[in-house]
Amino acid sequence: MHRFALVLLTACGSVQTSAPDAGSTADAPAAGPVAVDSISPADGATKVGVLAPITIHLTGAADPASVTPASVKLATVDVGQQYGATLIAYDVSYDDATHTITVAPRGPLARATAYQVDVGGVTAAGAPIAAAKARFATVVNPITSWQSSSETGTYEHDAAGLITVRVDSSLADHSIEDWSQTTRGPGVVDIIVYGGAGTDGTWRTADDTVTTHLHYDVEPAGIDQSISYPGGGAKAGSYTTVARDAQGRRTIARYRSAGTDGVVGNADDTTSSHGDFTYSGDWDALYVSYDGAGSDHANNYSDFDYDDRGVLLSIDAYGAGADGLPHTADDVHYAHEAYEHDARGLSTRDVVHTFPGDATPSYTSWHYDAGGNLTEVQQATTGSDGIVGTADDVITYVERHDPTL
Repeated sequence: MHRFALVLLTACGSVQTSAPDAGSTADAPAAGPVAVDSISPADGATKVGVLAPITIHLTGAADPASVTPASVKLATVDVGQQYGATLIAYDVSYDDATHTITVAPRGPLARATAYQVDVGGVTAAGAPIAAAKARFATVVNPITSWQSSSETGTYEHDAAGLITVRVDSSLADHSIEDWSQTTRGPGVVDIIVYGGAGTDGTWRTADDTVTTHLHYDVEPAGIDQSISYPGGGAKAGSYTTVARDAQGRRTIARYRSAGTDGVVGNADDTTSSHGDFTYSGDWDALYVSYDGAGSDHANNYSDFDYDDRGVLLSIDAYGAGADGLPHTADDVHYAHEAYEHDARGLSTRDVVHTFPGDATPSYTSWHYDAGGNLTEVQQATTGSDGIVGTADDVITYVERHDPTL
C-alpha cells in the first residue's frame, strides 16, 4: 500500500534517453560551449496549465548519461494557496536529435503553486553546461461562486486569480450573511471575516463587525502557523502549528489554545490535540491523531493510498480502539474514501462510504476543460438506490471556477 502525506520531492523517477535512428549520426556539439538556449515554461511565466509540457532546449548535444533527475530538478518554491508542501514525481528524458530535455511530471502539477526548474550538472563532451533555471506559476482556477440548498456565495479576485473578497448570502432573498477580505504578503495571508453590517446597516462599509481575523504564516521550510483572533482583537484564541522536515513533509500538527493572555507561544498555552505523520519511503505515510500533547494513546488514524505518480487513490479512517494503537485487532474501520481519475491523472470523483451500513454514500465530482483547467465541483448524495451517478442522486453543493485564471 502506498500511503500519503503532503510531501516535497526534489526529484523522482527514471532517466529515459532516446537513441538516434538506425543509420543516422547524433549531432556533434555546437561550436563553442553548449548552453541552455531556452526553458519552457519561461522564467516568470504565470497561469501555466497543470498539464503543460516542461522542456529545456540546448544549443548543442549533451552527454545523455548526464541528464538525470539529479542534474535536472523540478521543485516547488512556494505553496501558493496550498497549506503545506506539494507532491512532485517526474521523469527526465533527453532527445539527442533535437538537443531537448523533457521533464514529465507523473501526475498533474498543483494549481496556484510556483515551481522552479533547475539545470545543473548536465555535461557536453565531458564539460559542464552552465547552470540555468526558470520559475513559473500554475493556474489558480479560482472559485467564482458556490451554492448550497440554502446559501450562495460569490468571490472577487486580484489579477493573479487569488481571492480578495468572499460574500455569503441567503439563497432565498440574496441578503448578505457575512463577508471576508483577504490580503497577502511574502509568506503571509490574512483573512478578516465580517459577520455584521454595523450601525449604518450597510454591508462592506467601515463599521462592519469583525467576527474573526485569521492569520497564516507559511514558511518554505520549518513551521507553518495559523492563528485565529476572535472579534479581530489583539488576543489570539486558537492556533495551529505544522512542522515539516527537510523534504517538506509534514511531521506533526499541533492544535492549541493561546491561553488567557491571548499570546501565542506562552506558558499558559494548552494543546487540545495533535497529529503525527510517519513515513516509509517517499510516498508512504500514516497520520495518527491524539487528544492533548501526549502520544501514548491514539484516538484515530488514517491511511492514504497513492500510486507511484503521486495520484491519490483512497483514504481509510479508523478508530484506534481501546488499546490506542493503530493497526491492531480492536481498531474500527469507520470510513473509506475512494478517488477516481481520468487518463491525465486529474481527480474526477471521490466517493465516501461510512461504516457500518452506509446505504447512501456521498461523493464529490470535479469537472475540467480540455486543457485540464477546473471548471466546476459538485457534491452529492446517492438516492434510494445507493448507486453513484444515477438519476435519483441529490446535488447538495456546487462550485464554479474560472478556467482562464
